[in-house]
Parts: sequence; C-alpha cells; structure tokens
Amino acid sequence: MLWNLVDIIRREKPDLIVTAMPAANILAAIAARIAGRKSCVVISHHSPTETHNPLLNRIDGLAGSLDSVKAVVSVSDSVSSTLANKSARYRAKRITIHNALPPEIEQLLENLAAERAGRIGTGRKVVATGRLAYQKNYPLLIRAAVHMPDVDIDIVGNGPDEDALKTLTAALGVTERVHFLGHRPRAEA
Repeated sequence: MLWNLVDIIRREKPDLIVTAMPAANILAAIAARIAGRKSCVVISHHSPTETHNPLLNRIDGLAGSLDSVKAVVSVSDSVSSTLANKSARYRAKRITIHNALPPEIEQLLENLAAERAGRIGTGRKVVATGRLAYQKNYPLLIRAAVHMPDVDIDIVGNGPDEDALKTLTAALGVTERVHFLGHRPRAEA
C-alpha cells in the first residue's frame, strides 16, 4: 500500500494531502517523503490518541515529525491535549479546528465530562450525532447494543442510511433501546 501511494504521489504531484485516519496519517507522511515531492501533508486527529493502537500512536509521533507534515489538526481541544506527549517538533505543528461546535457547546461538553468523571453506573446512555451515512459506521454501534443490555442509544441525525439502520435495529431486537431522534438544532443536539 505504501509503494502504491508513493507511485500516486509521484504521478499526480499533489500540492496538498489531507488525512483523517490514524494509519493514513502515517502512510501519507512517509509516502510523501519517499516520493521526494514537496507535497504538504496535513494529518488530522478526530479522537483521543489513547484510543489508538499504542504502536500506531508511537509511529504517528515519528511520522508527524517529518518535514512532509506541515500541520497536525485536531477537532477539539480535548483531542489536541492527547498529543502533548509527542515530540516538540510534532507539537509545534498542532492546530485545533473545532469540529463545528460553538465554543460554548464544547465547554458544556467538557464540564459534563468532568462532572461525570469516574462515575459508572447502570442505566447508561450513548448519544451519537451525525449524518446517517456509511462513513459514520452506525451499524457497529447498533450491533454493540446487543452486547450492552443496560445501555440506551439515542441517535441524532438523518441521512440516506436511516431506513437500513432501523431495519438492522429491528432485526437485532434492540428497537426498545435504540432511538432515532432525527435532525435536531445544534444547541439541542
């Protein structure tokens, strides 16, 4: 895969390469360097790095320090803070571009997380927000509901996969605990 990507970069000569997945962050940075192109690579992090494979996380730190990587974008201050253990060269490239949440909503989420830190109980709820499309992998969440009988799931959003997701929910017998709430205004969501 790496060599295919090197060939594509050499052939297409992109000015900019943007990645959005942990493995792609690494591959693009290394491929751009091997290709010998002056392509700018912008890697992005959408989830805390402690949720990544530890080896992948270490390699990300090395790859993100390469000259080919011009910026390391995080979608929130919380995600950016998980990059604090990377090298100084890596950290200097960090930029936070908030993931379409106004600062007051992000602050509310951080306050709620701090308030609930360390609390584990029954009757838990998972709330997922986003477009109901294959990129979001909602089927995985719905299948997980089968293994979490004490968890209710609220899904906020609409999209092309809504009917298929409702069909899957019914087929798995979790319609009592998986709720499709439709589109909601941002503040309400």
